[in-house]
Amino acid sequence: MGRRKGKQNDKSKQPAGDAPIAALGPGDGEKEAPAEVKVVDKRRFARLLGFTGSDDAGDAVDPAPADTRLPSYVEELKRRVEAAESQSKAEVEAARTRLERHFEAQLVTSRAEMAAGMLDVLDNLDRALDVQGAAESPLHEGLVATRDLFIRRLVEMGIEPVPGVGSAFDPEDHQAIDEIEVSDPELDGRVAEVLQRGFRTADRLVRPAFVRVGRWNGAAQAPAMH
Repeated sequence: MGRRKGKQNDKSKQPAGDAPIAALGPGDGEKEAPAEVKVVDKRRFARLLGFTGSDDAGDAVDPAPADTRLPSYVEELKRRVEAAESQSKAEVEAARTRLERHFEAQLVTSRAEMAAGMLDVLDNLDRALDVQGAAESPLHEGLVATRDLFIRRLVEMGIEPVPGVGSAFDPEDHQAIDEIEVSDPELDGRVAEVLQRGFRTADRLVRPAFVRVGRWNGAAQAPAMH
């Protein structure tokens, strides 16, 4: 009796809120709908920005190709720099060519001035060979060889003799001292004799040649031909 009363008292002390909850049947309540989940794929933004990585484990993002194009103002500056460099190279090359031509002209002028001071030696050799009886002298061959060597050295320096006997008279290269009457009309106006050699460079006269010019007088030669 005592134990039964104790068990009854324990049941009576159980709080009301701890009463067992009966299971709900299918029609006793509504089932709650699952919350909507929105998935944002960040891989497309990563490709645009050129980043690499992974949003989820094992889900790698391919590296985006680098854009090698330059902004328009950078391309314009690059074109200007290249144009300026090309122009500078052309100007330097033109200046170098002008300097080379100027140097060559100065070199030829210096050689011509130096040779002009030595032409008197050549004139004396010519006079010695023109002396009557010089051909029989034992020194004749030596004088001829010396004169020819002197002329060759002048030619090697770019100084050449002015055309002589038989060439057309040229007032730029020849200085007429006298006229000689000739019987052949083809010799009229041509150099008949050289009194002193003349020399010139490619573009400059060092010394004119002193010459006698042939002159054909057709009226005077006509009676003699009959």
